[in-house]
Amino acid sequence: MATSYLETLAADRRLKLLQLLRDNGGSANEEVLRTALAQLGHRRGVTRDLLRADLDMLRGHNLVRHEWLEQLLVAHLQERGLDVVAGDVAIEGIAAPKITG
Repeated sequence: MATSYLETLAADRRLKLLQLLRDNGGSANEEVLRTALAQLGHRRGVTRDLLRADLDMLRGHNLVRHEWLEQLLVAHLQERGLDVVAGDVAIEGIAAPKITG
């Protein structure tokens, strides 16, 4: 089945979220994540609602958990999320990491 450009962008964005959380010690708030995604090339259309929808999708697969601090969402990487980042688990809708040896 062919994947659309928007689906490819979404899958990459979700992988990048997991990688950012890993690289940030396992957690980050939504504003940090939006800024970092922009720096990684996801500059257009990453609204707060879209980011929260992506984090909800990741949470639905037990890859992250959420915490609210006032009005700010904080995401925490779960062990299964690390498995996805390592390429040990594949999930539809999340890009596979490029494994370099």
